[in-house]
Amino acid sequence: MVSNFSADLTRRRNRPESPARTNLLGRTCWIESACLMSDAANAHNLHNWAVNNGCSFDNLRIAQHPSYDGFGLFNSSQTTAENDDKRRALFVPNSLIISIDLISGAADESEELADVLNALPELPTLEPIITVFLLYQLYLARSGKPSKWQPYLDSLPRRTFLPITWNEDELKLLRHQNTSISKAVPAKLAFLRSIFSALQQVPGWFQSIKWEEYILGESWVSSRTIQDPRTETPILVPILDMANHSATRNAAWEVVDEGIELRREPVDINADDELTISYDLDRGTGERLHRYGFVEDTTPGTCSKAIALLADIPAVVPGGSVFRLRHQDLEHCFTDLSFMTYENWLESF
Repeated sequence: MVSNFSADLTRRRNRPESPARTNLLGRTCWIESACLMSDAANAHNLHNWAVNNGCSFDNLRIAQHPSYDGFGLFNSSQTTAENDDKRRALFVPNSLIISIDLISGAADESEELADVLNALPELPTLEPIITVFLLYQLYLARSGKPSKWQPYLDSLPRRTFLPITWNEDELKLLRHQNTSISKAVPAKLAFLRSIFSALQQVPGWFQSIKWEEYILGESWVSSRTIQDPRTETPILVPILDMANHSATRNAAWEVVDEGIELRREPVDINADDELTISYDLDRGTGERLHRYGFVEDTTPGTCSKAIALLADIPAVVPGGSVFRLRHQDLEHCFTDLSFMTYENWLESF
């Protein structure tokens, strides 16, 4: 065995997950590693990569979202509530699911990956293990070494707008507001700094990783992982992670023996309509902003006056009643952040 990382997994897995995990994204651009191609070409390459690695698309396509940066999953043609044989939209095999077990196997074959994984401190969550794995794939691609995961990495966003990326003035204001994330954001920053500093002490490839890159990698994992009910550990599922949120979802994911499926609900879905799922409905507004980078109105078709505090009112994602924070919104000075408490959100109309 190359490393003792596999043995360490039992110790890590038996520790309880933190009940209040906070998840962050970095406002950055990863030009060094990005494959600079058009969105259409990127979506085409990602589709081919997925199919070549065992995925199947059933009347489904990946495309640039019409309302905000990033990809979404869309119906290729109309499906109806009566089409029971067309419920499945996507299948992702176990071999393409980035899990703790998959990473353990990769560490058995790569001593330099294992060295960094074994340097991780005691953690309340297993998500940083997946972050290190993705950063290692980035390092391989940047070094001209083969990586199975490069097409997937090329498809991931190079900038995001969550509170972890706010400037010092915005963070100072946040700390002085009595919101649900006033303490969580600075605490998460300190937590990530401690992990990054520890891993930077390991000789080798991780020393080439910049802080901004680490934050971005953490953001991918934090905003895209789901909990595997089979192992109760986080997993990252390529292609499925392109499914966006809607409180009135028309699809849901389901674990099967061979992998994970995205299945349509028994409703009519037109050609070019987006397939959406629901993210963490039990989370408050601040937590959802903190984890995913959007806030959601509680009444379809209306705008909360709290959103107006972010300067211009962001566009509503069609059908989802989701507001996404744009770059110019974050560049303006905030005058109030009280909307991020769940109670104020409910009373803000």
